[in-house]
Amino acid sequence: MSVSINGGSSGFDPSLYSVVECLVGSVTPVGVLTTYTPLLDITGKGYVKNAAAISNGGCRVRVTVDGVTTVHNSTGGGSVVGLVNKDTISIDGGSAQALVGGYGFCGISMNNAGKYPNTDLAKNTTIIPQPIFFEQDLLVEISSSSTIMLYYEVDYAVM
Repeated sequence: MSVSINGGSSGFDPSLYSVVECLVGSVTPVGVLTTYTPLLDITGKGYVKNAAAISNGGCRVRVTVDGVTTVHNSTGGGSVVGLVNKDTISIDGGSAQALVGGYGFCGISMNNAGKYPNTDLAKNTTIIPQPIFFEQDLLVEISSSSTIMLYYEVDYAVM
């Protein structure tokens, strides 16, 4: 069985993967924007659907897939930063929001969103239409310029 995307086969077979895991939590960062804290470090095959964070202080999310940094987003605070699956975005009255576990619905600046891959720190969010697959490893890291509580969510699955 493979999943059909836009009428074609994606080659994605959900039966090959374990149950999708959801890493949700909060952390009080060290307050140095260039010091990254690993949230998730996986060796093996799998996929990631969301890797997002929110903080009222500035924060960054960096996602490295198979040794290549594919997402590196930054925000001044108060909006979602990182990798967000388009199916998790809610548009209400022209305002876009995404659910970040442990925090709730948070605003997304759609005018300042990038497409995958995106390492432009001027972009807050990278929006993806389907999961990002990894063959060897996945590393998700966060950093913050303040010591204000940072909330995060990473949705992933491994073979």
